[in-house]
Amino acid sequence: LLAYQTSASLYAGDLIAARAAGEEGQKIAESLGDSFTAATAKVWLGAALALSGELCRAAEVVATLAAEAEESGDLILTVYAHTVHANVLAFQGDAVGARVPAQAGMAAAEVTGGYY
Repeated sequence: LLAYQTSASLYAGDLIAARAAGEEGQKIAESLGDSFTAATAKVWLGAALALSGELCRAAEVVATLAAEAEESGDLILTVYAHTVHANVLAFQGDAVGARVPAQAGMAAAEVTGGYY
């Protein structure tokens, strides 16, 4: 539930609530061994951190998550994690660096039938 609250709070513009729900949701899910929910919380937490201006921490969260998603073969999470990572790098002014995760996210999306 907290992973979904993270995304809902993010879309509502409440970054403080999104960050709190994401951090708590990730911890609880990890303690229960629920990697899917932990990853969902992490991707939305990364977005919330980025929009809060904590770009270095956001980049760390989503870069790690993208690597984990690729390693586990989770294509949907790979798309989301790389997309958020590309945005974070762009926010940091690293347009060249943002191309790598953007292209990786698009490649994963193509395997699933296309991005949207």
